[in-house]
Amino acid sequence: MDQAIITGAADVYVSSFGVHRVLLHRHVRTNVALCLDTSLWAVSSLRDFFMERLAKTGDGHKYALRYEGTLECRNYLGNSKVSSIG
Repeated sequence: MDQAIITGAADVYVSSFGVHRVLLHRHVRTNVALCLDTSLWAVSSLRDFFMERLAKTGDGHKYALRYEGTLECRNYLGNSKVSSIG
């Protein structure tokens, strides 16, 4: 495999381990890289969607939609964080 030349910026990195996407996020510092395998994460439901009718005011009907969910890591060894101290 020939070495590629990058001019400007790159958002995809191809290695012998597969294709990796590079994403910037405003809540992650510039000296930190999070290496996440999205197949090892899932959204789990703690309490399913529930619609509850609230008190009526005038001719209008009000409802509350409730849901409790969380992000579940199915294998923490498949993810990593790389950071520089300097």
